Amino acid sequence: MDCQGVDSGNAGQAASSQHGSNYHVLEFHLVALPSDISANQDLLRLLVYDQNNKVVTQSTFTLITDDPDTTPNVPFGIRTEHGKGIVYTLRALPDRQSYQLKVEGNAYSGLVVLYRTTFIIYISVASYPY
Repeated sequence: MDCQGVDSGNAGQAASSQHGSNYHVLEFHLVALPSDISANQDLLRLLVYDQNNKVVTQSTFTLITDDPDTTPNVPFGIRTEHGKGIVYTLRALPDRQSYQLKVEGNAYSGLVVLYRTTFIIYISVASYPY
């Protein structure tokens, strides 16, 4: 499964606030996957936007794993490519499983974070390959 067509866009944008020149946005994403997802599959592309709804390409993404209730040994990783956060599988996903991930995307100007997006991602793996 390629991440084609699974672009975060602005879908699921819940709230934004402005603190000086620092914008913080919270986005929710629901991802339904078929069974038989193997390791090293790109699943989701995440983007950080500015206040004018333009993609900020000077962005970094971090998988937040500080909550042992929602992220114990999650089989996902994230990498940054050309200002996009790509969520991918570290190992094959078992059928009939659900996961909750939290990713933080920061857009910089020099060393200053101008835009921050927190992504809450719910991933469900089906019993069948669709």
